[in-house]
Amino acid sequence: MMKLSASGGIRVIYTIVFFFTAVAVTGQEVLLSDQEAYYDTLALTGNAERSYLSFRTLSDSRPVLPEGDTGPWTGVKKAEHYSIGAIDARIYGPDLFASYNSNAPLGQNDGLLWQGRGANMSLSAGVRFEGYGFEATLKPVVACSQNAAFDLASPAAAYANQPYTDKAGVWGYPGVAYIDAPQRFGDDAVYDWSWGDSEIRYSWKTLTAGFGTQSIWLGPARINPLIHSNNAPPYPKFDIGARPTRILLFGKDFGTFEARAFWGMLSESDYFDSDDTNDENLLTGLSISYSPPVSHQLVIGFLRTMLSKWSDRDTRAIFDLLWPFMESSAGFDERDQRASITVDYLIPSVGLELYTEWAKNDYSTNLESLLRYPFHAHAFTIGGRKSIPLWRSDLRGELVLEVTSVEMSQDFQFSWPSTFYAHHIITQGYTNCGQWIGAGMGTGGNSQYAGFTVYHSRGSVGVHVQRINPDNDVLFARAVKTTDAGTSPDPGRADSSWYQFKTSLVFGVTGMYRVWNGFSVSAETAYNLLLNPTYENDNYNDGPKWHNFRVALGFSYQL
Repeated sequence: MMKLSASGGIRVIYTIVFFFTAVAVTGQEVLLSDQEAYYDTLALTGNAERSYLSFRTLSDSRPVLPEGDTGPWTGVKKAEHYSIGAIDARIYGPDLFASYNSNAPLGQNDGLLWQGRGANMSLSAGVRFEGYGFEATLKPVVACSQNAAFDLASPAAAYANQPYTDKAGVWGYPGVAYIDAPQRFGDDAVYDWSWGDSEIRYSWKTLTAGFGTQSIWLGPARINPLIHSNNAPPYPKFDIGARPTRILLFGKDFGTFEARAFWGMLSESDYFDSDDTNDENLLTGLSISYSPPVSHQLVIGFLRTMLSKWSDRDTRAIFDLLWPFMESSAGFDERDQRASITVDYLIPSVGLELYTEWAKNDYSTNLESLLRYPFHAHAFTIGGRKSIPLWRSDLRGELVLEVTSVEMSQDFQFSWPSTFYAHHIITQGYTNCGQWIGAGMGTGGNSQYAGFTVYHSRGSVGVHVQRINPDNDVLFARAVKTTDAGTSPDPGRADSSWYQFKTSLVFGVTGMYRVWNGFSVSAETAYNLLLNPTYENDNYNDGPKWHNFRVALGFSYQL
């Protein structure tokens, strides 16, 4: 029975009558893989159709292709599917990735792998079986990082005492407490493994339920989704819901609907605190998306997650996420919530996609408080993609532009320091195993990204540039409840903070080449300029600079 709030009454009663439909699709593609990126480029011009609206995992990424692939990779070998009686099987990989960062960590949206300073490597391979409505995927991953030393910013002052002294007090995050996001994972090399994109699932028509560790990507963003990405290591979770379902009532088309709910167990890193009683948190999530009948290329989504202590776990919390405001049944500030609204509009006739995600952290108790200052604790991502015809028919260009801001709204200057991915009760913040669950750029900053990729018959080549302020809230926190530098607890620091912003500027070149059908090699080289890397610049004209050089190689074999 659903527990009612003190105000009484059932919040929402929905009745939806629909017919379930099934479509023929390709094999499932790994998130952010070269193959998935290629299919999504085809979707820009209507040469492929996405199999999801907002909720995307390996099992959900099954592009629908028309008869005859007309893209640059026409005729290239696709993944083999093997039949064992009524069972369909597919082999993934092996996929080997290696990178080297000369002076500082660099890398995001890479799951288990921590790309610290020095050499880094991950290896993944697996197999998938599907039949009689069941799907079983086994795709573990192993990773290691040299984790070489570099100068760290001073950890947050709150970590100077137990139980953080020997952990976050040494390696901890320099910004607003509390966040389990170590700047460096200890002083030794890091070795780790996980089940990766493994899971067991049952589906009937568009209804589906599964348990496993597949990474989730929520919303239309290409670089920095605000609510959930594959930046952090995967975690065990259960999900249930409906994949995209066309709603037909009385012979009329009412659009397409997708809904997924999930519950997952997050873990603390080994470098946060020495309290073993708080090492796990419960992440409850909800993704609801709708594509109206007037334009099936328009998708409107509602995403919401809630962090709570594992000891307070309650599967009924999913019903709290259906309600736009917090009441006592949701525990006021005992739980850490984030929600976003997404809009994604694809215009195949001109090869254009426009998208945005607007999110909020911290609650509005009612409509009046929301209207009074809707930008309280907000964040946003806005971006677009454009397919660009080139001088040869077997070439296709794609331009990606994306801007993200997760800086805390400055009304917090009246109250206390805060940042988008932190919470004072859920002390690990919005992380799993020490890495960000949401935008891979991290909390409190802003990002501007531009990239251009050319697909050709043997692969792709691309260039990109990205500028990031990793966390401006580190500096804004110094000015809380101050009118000038003289009233700050640390006047010298507050007065100089305006030119201590940390900045990361990346120029990169990427490429992928199919050596022969089934075997491909990818490569990346990048220059990374870091300004004020430890937030300690005391000179307006010429502050500290790091020059970081990055190279990466990937090898993928598709059986």
